[in-house]
Amino acid sequence: MRNLYTGEPHQLALEALRHADNRIPIPQASTQQAYLESQILAHLNSGGWWWAHPLGISAIRPSDRWPVVLLDSHTELSGGAAHPMSDFAIVQLLPYAEPGIQVHAIPGVRVAATRGADLHLAMIGTDARVILRATKGTNWRQELSERRESLLDGKLHPLWEEPGLTHYEREHEAEAPLTMRAERNLAWLGSGLFRRIALFHTSSSAYSTRSWIQSDEWRIELDTATGVSLDHNGFLARLCDRSWGIPLKIERHNCTCHLQFPPNRPLSRQCTYYLAHTHDDSGELQIRFRSERAFEDDGVRATLESVGAEQSWLNRVLPATEASEDAEASR
Repeated sequence: MRNLYTGEPHQLALEALRHADNRIPIPQASTQQAYLESQILAHLNSGGWWWAHPLGISAIRPSDRWPVVLLDSHTELSGGAAHPMSDFAIVQLLPYAEPGIQVHAIPGVRVAATRGADLHLAMIGTDARVILRATKGTNWRQELSERRESLLDGKLHPLWEEPGLTHYEREHEAEAPLTMRAERNLAWLGSGLFRRIALFHTSSSAYSTRSWIQSDEWRIELDTATGVSLDHNGFLARLCDRSWGIPLKIERHNCTCHLQFPPNRPLSRQCTYYLAHTHDDSGELQIRFRSERAFEDDGVRATLESVGAEQSWLNRVLPATEASEDAEASR
């Protein structure tokens, strides 16, 4: 069961369970650890479009200490260019300052260590740490050096090696106190989703997963191809499972599964669910289950194949239509 939530290989999941508290088979993060994890989840999704696994994370190994995050090899951005996931993670997560404007990525994050394919990220002034594990052959030191030189050439200031919180970061936090407070209030939720990231691959019918924070609400949009069952009940049951899931309850929902729409309508239906903590913690989760035409002309399946998506998963979430089969045969 654990590997459905984390994506770990079966044997590793079993080994982890042997040492786990039976009441909490997926360990809960401390307050500071949860904030770092939630920020990584939020920022990995900003800017990217296509991955072999949701948000470019193939698996996570949660623990009582530091979770290990296994990254996909590549991501394809909106313009169609493929980038190594390690490079994408550096750009999205490591802070840099644009003087007079803002701090980009995650203020306060620092590179604590690079060890082989592992990049250790820490939150300054805390014990929080997350280990990003890239594919074999990744040279984090070289990629970090290249990123630093690129920023300096653009008159920007890399901050991920600074020993303390910089004045850029302090100013950034002072200018947006409400945003910072909302993001900290949502940390429990972001961390819970982060530690169960594989659910969006193993238990969702969506071919595309998007996630972002809006005010005091975490939003997730799941796009499912027309003709594939949304199955939001099964997904939500696992997400809210009392042993394996996050302590969430459905507050309200608007389901359109019973409605009939014209077959040529691009967006056939959307079922929206609003969930809150079972004990009334701050923040809310909104999940939009959308049934949408995956336009074969846009090459969605081909794009997912190019970034390494598994054929068995593709056949489940994007079953080949007659039109796409004809197009493939004509190549």
